Amino acid sequence: MVEAFRSLWGMGPDWETVFPLLKQQGFVGVEASIKDTQYPSPRFFNLLAENDLKWICGLYTSWTDYEGPCESISVDQHVKNFKSQVEILKSVPVKPIHVNCHSGSDEFSQEEAETYFNAVLEIQAESEFTYSHETHRGLVS
Repeated sequence: MVEAFRSLWGMGPDWETVFPLLKQQGFVGVEASIKDTQYPSPRFFNLLAENDLKWICGLYTSWTDYEGPCESISVDQHVKNFKSQVEILKSVPVKPIHVNCHSGSDEFSQEEAETYFNAVLEIQAESEFTYSHETHRGLVS
């Protein structure tokens, strides 16, 4: 069975209008980052439940929600950012059905990329979620 999800990126927080409309259009859920959910506010999660929508969490290790300039940060900081968001996910009232990670950096060397992914794979192995990683996060100029 095919399930269609809609990213909330660029839609704004008028979820009382948007969520019922998405459901009516046949979407089964939304993709939104922790920042998008405005957690710890329960509003996003209540509206998911009211509209019978699922949630895919977007997780960012830098360049949060594509706002501001792309950050050039260390592999260690990417790993810390990943781990801190996974910890937050453990406490949200509605668990995501999947975590889509915008992770790492195109400017990583092969060795740095291997270090990063080995570290996050260990974190993932200890959590209850499934993950995918988008690796085209842009270069710092």
